[in-house]
Amino acid sequence: MDFLKYIITDNVQKFRASLVDRKQSDKIPTAKTYFEYSTSKSGRKRAILSSSVKWSKVDGYTGYGVTGLYLVPFKHIQGLNFCAFAALCSNGCIGYTGHLGLHHQDALVWKSLALYHHTIEFLVDMLKELYIQCLRASMENKQIWTRLNGSSDVRWEKILRMDMIVQDFNGLKGFYDYTKYPRVINPYQHYHLTYSLSEIT
Repeated sequence: MDFLKYIITDNVQKFRASLVDRKQSDKIPTAKTYFEYSTSKSGRKRAILSSSVKWSKVDGYTGYGVTGLYLVPFKHIQGLNFCAFAALCSNGCIGYTGHLGLHHQDALVWKSLALYHHTIEFLVDMLKELYIQCLRASMENKQIWTRLNGSSDVRWEKILRMDMIVQDFNGLKGFYDYTKYPRVINPYQHYHLTYSLSEIT
């Protein structure tokens, strides 16, 4: 299957530029190879999406589940900014709290750096994982919603063909995210964005 067709390759440079903290762009960590980012010390391929789908336990919705991607929030990596319009929320961000903050910081970092330095390779691997998760769901007559900004505010509509992905991936119901961007041109029917009220506006 050609997963590359779901990536808007002409927008890769602009997409990468949107992740840069312009005031500290000279401090972006030097790139490693994609293999170094995506492979554990034991030689196993690292998972990009949530390791397991969270299935709803609400009556009438048990056939729906959620998977997601967690990247570093705000300016956790010097030189990069994955939440360009973060306000006071950066003080209590879920990326630094609970199970995610205590046990998964290294995972957030390698995924974020891999996305920035090796955008296409990372996205292809992510789409492969999503395809498999959705296929398994469809075999059980279930559907998955996908949230790619589990702990970030990245402009996925600029780099992924969301409607085409939903059309082609059996078991994928759609994408959704929250955003603090004040204006978003979202051309996709299957990508639902909810504006997250900023504390300073």
